[in-house]
Amino acid sequence: MMFSTIFANEVSAESHWLLFEINPIPFSWMDGFYSGFGLRYEYVIFPSFTVGGYSHFNFPLGYKGISFGLGAFGRWYPNSVRFFMEVGLGYGHQRLGYKTHDYSYKEVQNGFDVVPGFGWTIDIGKRGGFYISPGLKVPLTIGKTKRTDEESFSYGYKTVHKKYNSLNFFLIGYFGLGVTF
Repeated sequence: MMFSTIFANEVSAESHWLLFEINPIPFSWMDGFYSGFGLRYEYVIFPSFTVGGYSHFNFPLGYKGISFGLGAFGRWYPNSVRFFMEVGLGYGHQRLGYKTHDYSYKEVQNGFDVVPGFGWTIDIGKRGGFYISPGLKVPLTIGKTKRTDEESFSYGYKTVHKKYNSLNFFLIGYFGLGVTF
């Protein structure tokens, strides 16, 4: 039974899919490790193609801050099986801060997100009810960054403001639990 459920020949006939994701340890090439969660809605257009919207929130480990994204995506299920490839387009925002007794910095990045990924949807029990979805996505944020560095000395402090174009990407492995309706 479980074998036939995992290797079913089509994406569920249910039209609406809602998924809650846990991102245990996403990695950013600029800022290190994060932890977070996401929510996505998916609508079945054809058995092999779906569209939807997503949001994700990640929190840096070792810094104060937040990273989040909102957008729309399309998924393609080759041969209408459980494996999918996807691409999302949206908005990404990241705010970080770090402070010691003599140094602090604050960084804010806003930009356009391109989010390619892949994964699986696997029914739990009977088809068309609950499902799990493990996967991997790589949000790429292209935008502007504002950074403020402040350093204190015995005779005062120095503040430097910088604005620059930026490119940041995350590597996010996720595990989701969802329901179709």
